[in-house]
Amino acid sequence: MWKIFPKKKNTSGIEHTYTTQQSFTANDAMKYTAQGGDDAWDCTKYLNIWVCNLDSISLGYGTFPGGPPDRDGVVVGYDVFGTIGNLRLPFNKGRTATHEIGHWLGLRHIWGDADCGDDSIPDTPQQESYNTGCPSFPHLSSCSPNANGDMFMDFMDFTDDGCMNMFTIDQVKEMKSLFATGNARNSFLNSYQCDSMTAQGGALPVIVSDTDTNVTQQTINVYPNPAYTVVTVEVNGLSFIGEKANLYNALGVEILETPISQSKTIIDLYKLPAGIYILRLGEDNKVFTAKIIHL
Repeated sequence: MWKIFPKKKNTSGIEHTYTTQQSFTANDAMKYTAQGGDDAWDCTKYLNIWVCNLDSISLGYGTFPGGPPDRDGVVVGYDVFGTIGNLRLPFNKGRTATHEIGHWLGLRHIWGDADCGDDSIPDTPQQESYNTGCPSFPHLSSCSPNANGDMFMDFMDFTDDGCMNMFTIDQVKEMKSLFATGNARNSFLNSYQCDSMTAQGGALPVIVSDTDTNVTQQTINVYPNPAYTVVTVEVNGLSFIGEKANLYNALGVEILETPISQSKTIIDLYKLPAGIYILRLGEDNKVFTAKIIHL
């Protein structure tokens, strides 16, 4: 979700602020339609990104998982967003959004927001504080545990965009873990725009809740994918029988609708242009989505 408000200001931002699980208490006016901004979309399905004029030295800020839904997402200054346009040097390579989305995915600043602090990531070295500019390697500090010094090239430091280029293996594991069953961002695997067929371990199991005491689990498979002429939708279970399958193009326009009347349903792609399509089954709390590549 991209929200651009070049005239809206936030008067209390501090560059890259989120260091705790509690919500940001600044003037988040850009996040509310009633205050001249725009209300957040459903944060269980979308990453909200507000792009606006931050009236401070702030580049942006992001929420940690578990905060208030109406504030969930990241805020980025319009002059440090993306790689084109009249951007503020040396923050012109889009790294501010990368940094803030790192917070949204549970990462802390690499120095742990304390002198010689700990970000709880095993393979990031301890460092005394944040770095700015673009230090020369190795950049040693009083807390550097080895000859390699600070990991100033990490996206979760404060260096210039041109100096940032990596997440560590354990940082990646931490971010991916939020999408596991029961964790904060797991609901995104059922998002309309998310290709749940690529979820680790295969097709995403769909939890169907008929009543408070009757919960069934089933798996839906869509194959072949990519496909040239047809795809088969296979439903292992009964709760989707009688539902509809809707196919949308990359612009979100509905292309076709067909009933799921049996365990296997064939969808004809032959007359459709090659491209990427989104398949959606069911409604409300019983929804499955998958991306289909038509060759």
